[in-house]
Amino acid sequence: MVPGLIFVATFGFYGFVIAQRGDGVGVMEALQRSSEVTRGHRWLLFAIAITLVLVNILGLLACGIGVIFTSGITLIAWAYAYRVLSGESVTSWA
Repeated sequence: MVPGLIFVATFGFYGFVIAQRGDGVGVMEALQRSSEVTRGHRWLLFAIAITLVLVNILGLLACGIGVIFTSGITLIAWAYAYRVLSGESVTSWA
């Protein structure tokens, strides 16, 4: 579990990079950009990832139904972290 969380703390934003930059970005470029964004913040992202895993486990313990809600919370929290670390505005919709 720990190696997976380390991988997520380093390369977990690749999907956001692809979604933001469009079809012209390749997988390797997205992984490299994710690595650049997370540099210097990986311990914090590791702690966030552990917290989100625990939240999702609690959602699974609620008869599996709770994970429907906790997975959304996880996605929003991870997207917020990406926006903050990439230096983008998080207060406006523009």
